[in-house]
Amino acid sequence: MDGWYYEIEGERSGPFKLEQMKQLVAVGRIRRDTRVWQPGADASAHTHAGDFVAELATKPNDDYLVHLVPVGRSGWAIAAGYLGLFSLIPVVNYAGLAVSIIAARDLRRHPDKRGWGRVITGFAISVPMTILYTLAIVMSLRH
Repeated sequence: MDGWYYEIEGERSGPFKLEQMKQLVAVGRIRRDTRVWQPGADASAHTHAGDFVAELATKPNDDYLVHLVPVGRSGWAIAAGYLGLFSLIPVVNYAGLAVSIIAARDLRRHPDKRGWGRVITGFAISVPMTILYTLAIVMSLRH
């Protein structure tokens, strides 16, 4: 009965070799709050995977966080997206266009960052609104 065990929602699994446990951590099956242990150890040796992950010297897969928090996103891209949404307000559209351009340059320089969707949103709303408001200003100056 050598090896490692883990428990999720009352369901115990194991035994697993150390390499298998590393793979389970890497794919996100075992997370920081998962209980892990080896047989023969007393109850105090049962630990949460947060300690176990450090022992494995591997990083758990937190890719799901990308959908919840701006992990790895460009700050410029986030600003471009919000300014694009507020581009219906005169003057903000010009700021939205400028920040969208800066954000696009930032993302080209840093391909590891995310945020193209927000930059595209910034452009898609800011450009038409900039054209519309600029035409309105020019037309009002003519009369």
